[in-house]
Amino acid sequence: MHKLYLLFFVLINVAIAEINFINPSATRGKNVFDSRLDIRRFTTENLFDTAGNKDPLPPGDSFQMSNIDLNLIYGLSDDFDLNLGIRGRQNKAQVGGESISNSGFESFWITGKYLLSNSSKFTLSIELL
Repeated sequence: MHKLYLLFFVLINVAIAEINFINPSATRGKNVFDSRLDIRRFTTENLFDTAGNKDPLPPGDSFQMSNIDLNLIYGLSDDFDLNLGIRGRQNKAQVGGESISNSGFESFWITGKYLLSNSSKFTLSIELL
């Protein structure tokens, strides 16, 4: 009988600290260019079978997934930002003494963010993919 395993990933923060000076709901402003680079790394801690039982990884086995996101953001007006983004991904696995890896382009996106309201108390915007 085959067991179906689900990989359980634990996010490991690569950055020591994240400092965000820009309100995530705010737009950048007319003719303002911004970029953002995000690196995320996931590693497997445990395996889970179809019944939900947690099993430790066999000795020597491992799985890692790394994502690198690059976002280029441009303010078309004071109230509208355009975001172009791409993601690269790398997967590495060590299973039964065999090493497997794959990497490359994973996805891209275009989003627009429109500022609906901006007051001293809160900022309201809508972002569409």
